[in-house]
Amino acid sequence: MINVAIIGTGAIASALIKHIIFFKIDVRLALFVTFILKRLKNGIRF
Repeated sequence: MINVAIIGTGAIASALIKHIIFFKIDVRLALFVTFILKRLKNGIRF
């Protein structure tokens, strides 16, 4: 029972860590895309 609990918490922790890493990557990609779109709009304006 104790080993199962340790494995379960480890799996939950690893899933959370992966989710946080992917979330950070998504945020960076979104910021990068919005930055490029703003630059393109400014370029089109000028």
